[in-house]
Amino acid sequence: ENTDFFNSLSKYFAFTYTVNDDVLALDFELEYVNDCKYSFVIKDEKMTFTGGEGTAVVGEVYELKKVKR
Repeated sequence: ENTDFFNSLSKYFAFTYTVNDDVLALDFELEYVNDCKYSFVIKDEKMTFTGGEGTAVVGEVYELKKVKR
């Protein structure tokens, strides 16, 4: 279990996250922000998340690609 935060539209969102197998679970401190889960896979320097329980769009796919600097 780890803690982190992100800023969105000048708002601060603190959360705790856990990773179990291929599921990332976010537990937000603010009660009015939905806790959520994403399944993920890492392949060829790309991480792909699929929205699950509590996400805005269940099944929506998001990709993060590693960028070398």
